[in-house]
Amino acid sequence: MVVGTEFRDGSVNPGYGQLEELKRVLSCTPEGVEKIKYRSDSAGDQTGLLKYCAKGENERFGVIDFTLFCPVGDGFREAVKAVPEKSSDSL
Repeated sequence: MVVGTEFRDGSVNPGYGQLEELKRVLSCTPEGVEKIKYRSDSAGDQTGLLKYCAKGENERFGVIDFTLFCPVGDGFREAVKAVPEKSSDSL
């Protein structure tokens, strides 16, 4: 179920207000929804937003699984491989 989406004019930074928008969408999510997953392009690569999801700061939903889509080059791929599997504890 998609609960929120937003089209922006070209002059608006794509990362602007994403955490606030996520919180707004969560506040109007129908009862009975127990799990939230967040999907974004590279504009969602924001420390505050990702920590909010990973640390389970939302009282109702706890940890929010997230996926970010971005171009994957060799340098990025190697950097990801170097991160230990259980690194979310350091967030």
